Amino acid sequence: MKKVFAMVLLSVLAAGCDDDSGGMSTGELATKMATLHCDKFYTCCEDFGGWEFRSYDSYSECLTGEEQKLKRVLESPNVTVNESRLADFYSAYSKLYAVGCEEVPDHSYDDDVEAAQIGMLTGSLAPGGVCIASEECADGYCNWTGDDSGVCVAYPQVGEECDYYGNYACDPSLACNSAVSPALCMEPMKVGDACLTTTYGSNECFGSAVYCVEATMKCAARKATGASCTDDPECLSDYCEEGTCADDFSDSTIVENECTDFYD
Repeated sequence: MKKVFAMVLLSVLAAGCDDDSGGMSTGELATKMATLHCDKFYTCCEDFGGWEFRSYDSYSECLTGEEQKLKRVLESPNVTVNESRLADFYSAYSKLYAVGCEEVPDHSYDDDVEAAQIGMLTGSLAPGGVCIASEECADGYCNWTGDDSGVCVAYPQVGEECDYYGNYACDPSLACNSAVSPALCMEPMKVGDACLTTTYGSNECFGSAVYCVEATMKCAARKATGASCTDDPECLSDYCEEGTCADDFSDSTIVENECTDFYD
């Protein structure tokens, strides 16, 4: 009956700049994050009516499994860890778990998590190196080849082919232009640029800082949390809730997304 789902924690461990706050080891971070994750999902599933967390058969198995996944990256010989960033990262990440069971913690567009993870991990593998996670790659990402590993691949640059839906994204400083076929990496569009019409018929501005105002067909700056909005693309968080840009949470509840009854 056990259904194994990929855990979100590994995808938030990324590389960037430095700060000095110290006070936590990689082992402590792995244990704390695993505990945070398992406590949240087991409590929510149990409180709903004795349901189970889909990914593991027991709470202890969850703790062991999640901790091992994290340690594989944090303690990889191909990763240099800046331990002065770990406490800040955990503090920012733990706030996402303060939400109720009706919302799945979503780190994808959280500014505090993004800022805290800068400079935390630096990979050393060149393109072609065998990897288990993108954090091991000095530049680019880990392209999974099956089983339990992949190969480091350099990010596509301007004019090179990309996947708008993220399977092989451009260099983080660039945007993927799906107004051409195949989609190609480009410099991010700016406020005032003319919107582009994609091969799917939608009008878009490619770049994380702008969105397309269809009434004018011009790019405008995306809005911060708390600003008024009418649609998700207007918001930096990609989430417009009841006319206001809000922190980004999954549309699915924890129970819908992560729990199962005994008859699944």
